[in-house]
Amino acid sequence: MRLSQFIHQWPPIVLELAGGTPLVFLPDVRVSEGIELERRLECRPGFLRLSCRLANRRSTPVLLRSARVFAATEEGQFTDTPFPEWRVDRLGRNKNDIPGRFQPSRDDRRLREALLDTSEVPAGHGLRGVGILDATAQAGAAFYADPGLVLLDAPGAPALFLGFDGQDRHLNRICLETTSDRQHLKCLTAEAELDGIRLAPGESRPLHDFLLEAADSADTLLERHAERVRARLGSRFAPFRNIYCTWYYYGPAIHRAEVLQNVDYIRCAGLPFDAFQIDSGWFRAYGDWEADPAKFPNGMAEIADAIQTAGLRPGIWTAPFVLASDSPEVARHPDLALRKSDGTPCRFVCDGGACLVLDPYSPSAPEYLERLYGRLREWGFTYHKLDFLRAVFIQPEARFHQPDRTRGEAYRHAMTLIRSAVGENAVINACGGLYEGTAGLAEIVRSSADLVGFWDRPDSPVENTTTRIRQNLFRRFYNRLWTSDPDALQLRRNATPAPDLHSLGLFTDDEAFSTCVNQLLGGGLLTVSENFPKLDPDRLLLLRLLMPFVPAQCMVLDADDRHYLPERLLLQFEEPWHGSARPRSWFRTPEARGIPRFAKPWHGATKAVALLNWNHDAPRRIAFRLRDVPGLPPRRAWRLCELRLGRILRVPDADTPVSATVPGHGARVFLIRP
Repeated sequence: MRLSQFIHQWPPIVLELAGGTPLVFLPDVRVSEGIELERRLECRPGFLRLSCRLANRRSTPVLLRSARVFAATEEGQFTDTPFPEWRVDRLGRNKNDIPGRFQPSRDDRRLREALLDTSEVPAGHGLRGVGILDATAQAGAAFYADPGLVLLDAPGAPALFLGFDGQDRHLNRICLETTSDRQHLKCLTAEAELDGIRLAPGESRPLHDFLLEAADSADTLLERHAERVRARLGSRFAPFRNIYCTWYYYGPAIHRAEVLQNVDYIRCAGLPFDAFQIDSGWFRAYGDWEADPAKFPNGMAEIADAIQTAGLRPGIWTAPFVLASDSPEVARHPDLALRKSDGTPCRFVCDGGACLVLDPYSPSAPEYLERLYGRLREWGFTYHKLDFLRAVFIQPEARFHQPDRTRGEAYRHAMTLIRSAVGENAVINACGGLYEGTAGLAEIVRSSADLVGFWDRPDSPVENTTTRIRQNLFRRFYNRLWTSDPDALQLRRNATPAPDLHSLGLFTDDEAFSTCVNQLLGGGLLTVSENFPKLDPDRLLLLRLLMPFVPAQCMVLDADDRHYLPERLLLQFEEPWHGSARPRSWFRTPEARGIPRFAKPWHGATKAVALLNWNHDAPRRIAFRLRDVPGLPPRRAWRLCELRLGRILRVPDADTPVSATVPGHGARVFLIRP
């Protein structure tokens, strides 16, 4: 991939105004019809940065819709490699997007998922509300990304990042469009979405910097992208790693008795959790954030005190941007409701119905958020899971009280208000918001769509576990900005879910172990959702294997990218592995064989190799060599511990293959002893 052509001739910049002809700024044009474009191009070997600022020199306001800062229509502008061999790593706007690598010319699952643009999915609809497009029926295809994507012309070849450096000034739209047979590039464009905002006479505003950067690998480029965001906005990280969450067992049916029962179990069993988080279902209505008296008759302060008494940090769920239509807050402060340009209210459809959306620039918004989180703080809650955050930015027609603010700015402003309201010592878990737009404001950010209690289902190609693993694995580079949350581990066996459908548990033993491995891939934290008194002892042992959680940085060891998910991963633990794992028998029920026993803990391991059969239903023989593991010192012999079965392997040298027959949907993890 090359940049040379764009150094000498940058494409025209096109500004679209509301109700007018687009303004085209050629390289030698600075002012067009009273709109000034100030631009600066920074050039270094393998690096181009375009900085732009728009100014209104007219005597009347203008409404800005978009600014296209880049366009290319020829494959040869980037590489001599034929387009059918191109690979694309796509970034998605929020957690429901399915990011990762695909080939625009290859009709497979990865391409069909890349065609999904969930940035403006109807409010309240996650992946369940999205249909997979039939790529074979597409007359060409358009693939969207925000804030960028990475181009490669072959696996392992040098790569090119193309994108913006954030989402806090505006949202972005990178579009790669192909010809009808998907064998050639039609166009590749980058656009700042300005949402019809007003630019008054004499005012100016900067756009996000747009970058073209080349490097030896896609991973390097994504890490550099994260570092640029961090340099501008900062980073925050969770002070703990082990969290209990009520949602994925109890759902909205959570009740005081279940909370206290699980808190007591965790305390008596000595499970090393750090925080206990009550999810949705505890409150009366969206916007009416008081305890539901039928479920928590003594209020939430009692619950927070019980959690804290057990040595855990009290956590609670809110959806700060969602308001029930009949909310008393809206009746008292009608300005809280976000509206469209025609004056009708924006709606967010969820379990509370067609709710209203908070306008973060409403005069009443700061007081509303301060009262909400001040009340939770008084009750004793210092860990906050914020959900449905996309409500404030998914509707392009939204018009804020400040008409000169974009959706990206509104989201950032709202999160800044919440950060102030919860206090600096509180911990925020941002779920469903913008990724780059959250940097520096939240300690934890969700890396995948909601996890499910089964491996896959025939009637939904996206409602499965492998999609969530792919999301979690690809977004691991964000760990430079926050602690990633891969969502809640679910280990139960439960074919007849009650009290809520969320308690379904259909994982086989091999699949259950694979979901444990998934927790390690994002390098973040461990979240668990179970009814502990009913959890089978052998599945509880799986959890004990992971706790207390040791984060790991993940690296793909596969030589190519032909699989949906990789088959070989290197896990590099941030501290020596301390799991006490060497069971004589692992997945045998206590009634049949007795509770599994553990031998001496495997201390000191800082690296592990995971062999993964997540792409196939049948067993497969998978192998690796230690010489392919970066960072290992030279040795004449090695000892490995196969984590699940507790087998100890002696490997005579780094060139001897280490192999295992991995069952379908299963995994084998080999700890490497120093």
